[in-house]
Amino acid sequence: IKGAFTGCFSGIVVRRQKRMRMYDILSKKRDGKELSTEEIRGFIKGYVCGDIPDYQASALCMAICIR
Repeated sequence: IKGAFTGCFSGIVVRRQKRMRMYDILSKKRDGKELSTEEIRGFIKGYVCGDIPDYQASALCMAICIR
C-alpha cells in the first residue's frame, strides 16, 4: 500500500484516513488476531523513524512469538 502512510508521531501511526495507536496493534496481536499489512508497515515505519519506542517494539515481538 505504497503512499498510504503520511507519518508517525509518539506511537501513533498516521494514515491518510485513519490513525492506528500502537496500543491497539499490541492488543490485537496479544489477543491472537492477525495484523494487517498496513499495521505491520506502519509499525516498521514508526520504529525506524524513532516514533515507536524500544519497549513497545519489544512488546510486539513478544506478542508475535507467544501468539
